[in-house]
Amino acid sequence: MWTMRDEFDLEEDGQTTPALMTLEALLPRGLEGLTRELRRALERDNYSEALKVANARYAEQGATDLEAALTYAILLVGRQLCDEALGVIRRALTHHAQDVSLQLSQVEALIVMGEFDAATALLDAMGAVNTAEPRHHAFMGDMYLDMGSEDDAMDCYRQAVDRGVEAVDVAFRLGHLLFDREEFDEAAHYFGIAARQAVDNPMVWEMAATAYFEAGRVEDAAYAFKRVLQEDPENTSAWLYLGLCHQVNQDFEDAVDAFEEYVELEPESAVGWGQLGQSHLLLGQHEQALRSFEEGVKHAGDDVTMLNGATMAAYQSGDTEAAERWARRAIEVGPENMEAQYNLGVLLLERRRVKEARLVLEQLLEQEPPDSSSAVGALAVAELIDGQRAAAFEHIEEAQRLGVDAEWLGAFAEELLKIEGGTPARVFLQKAYSGDDRWFSVRAMLGFVCASIAGEEELTRDFANTFVEELELTPEVVPMMWDFESWEAVAMRLQGDDARVFSKMLAVVEGRRKLAQVAESIRR
Repeated sequence: MWTMRDEFDLEEDGQTTPALMTLEALLPRGLEGLTRELRRALERDNYSEALKVANARYAEQGATDLEAALTYAILLVGRQLCDEALGVIRRALTHHAQDVSLQLSQVEALIVMGEFDAATALLDAMGAVNTAEPRHHAFMGDMYLDMGSEDDAMDCYRQAVDRGVEAVDVAFRLGHLLFDREEFDEAAHYFGIAARQAVDNPMVWEMAATAYFEAGRVEDAAYAFKRVLQEDPENTSAWLYLGLCHQVNQDFEDAVDAFEEYVELEPESAVGWGQLGQSHLLLGQHEQALRSFEEGVKHAGDDVTMLNGATMAAYQSGDTEAAERWARRAIEVGPENMEAQYNLGVLLLERRRVKEARLVLEQLLEQEPPDSSSAVGALAVAELIDGQRAAAFEHIEEAQRLGVDAEWLGAFAEELLKIEGGTPARVFLQKAYSGDDRWFSVRAMLGFVCASIAGEEELTRDFANTFVEELELTPEVVPMMWDFESWEAVAMRLQGDDARVFSKMLAVVEGRRKLAQVAESIRR
């Protein structure tokens, strides 16, 4: 059970710190209500002297003096002299019958004595007392928590924090309880309050950051992790999670910076190298990505995830031979890993070894992967190249029903254009559908190429106009992360003005030109 006592490193017989916490919570003026002599004794950790001073003051002032009686009772409880403490409290209650602090001191004494039922009954009765201050609710939460009543403790802590108690530990404690229950959104709220109150405490900010991250509040998490790193720049966990935050926000350059800091501090962390490689990959920095994944493999050994990353990095850098070696190594390590099988199938297809590609992809689909759309799309392209036209069209239609990535539709149209000519490819494109917002403008651009090659002038004109219209409707889709290199090669067959129009279309989708600059020269 996590209680306020866990925040302090106490000796087994330590008494001063818990007593100070109770005095601060229950005395009307907090520790300012202690005499100078008593404070000195407590600061020196001389509990016996402190108890002697409190006894003398109580003997002099009597039960009518609330601070004297309360101080003495609290220190008696700290020495487990609970019967004596209860006697002092009862006498004081005859003069201060409704005092919440006295009643809470009584609760603490009952808990120390093991009288949990009596303590709970008294706490429950006090729950409706409208004279209780925020500090009282916080203390009630501590008492409930010490007895294992977490729900009641959390209710009290909520009241204390929501009513403005100025105590970092209360909001922090509530955040911990909520976090342990995986109630991350509310935990983040209270950890955030604690962090703002703590100002520059990196431990509190780190818990707030972690809760924000788990709650999906990634921007808040990134800010909080940065606050951690201001105070503790060598906090490896904070660098790692900051990088993950940047990845989620698609701030990949910032992610690279964070992961580089992480691997500098943890050079043998395969996780760090893997995340760094992934960020480089998403930035199109394929050689850096491959080096990072190679470091990850070095430290992780034969880890399929790292090997798959190396496969993709090598493929994207244009070294399909190296990519195939990585993919085969990944399959050796994880023969049932579906990502590795898919990667190998695509690589074999890229290298025009279509029969091998078909075999790998068919074996993958026999395993019924949860998302089979890309594998079905790749198989359709392989079958088309291999002369299995009927099977290819059957599979590309299935892939569309499954929501295949639009790039496989483009790849299918490209192979159809090479094998059967512009008109069949154009007809396929006109019927092909994808939920990807990019597809509508891409389909118009690829259709333009096919119609132009087929000599279909009117349709060529229609596709050019449609391209402009679609991008005007969805300007956010550019620039596109799409490899049009093979279509550029196909477009070398275009003649005259059509070649210039395609060049402008490509510049727009790749983000090198603004549509407004070239729209009129594309329209027909």
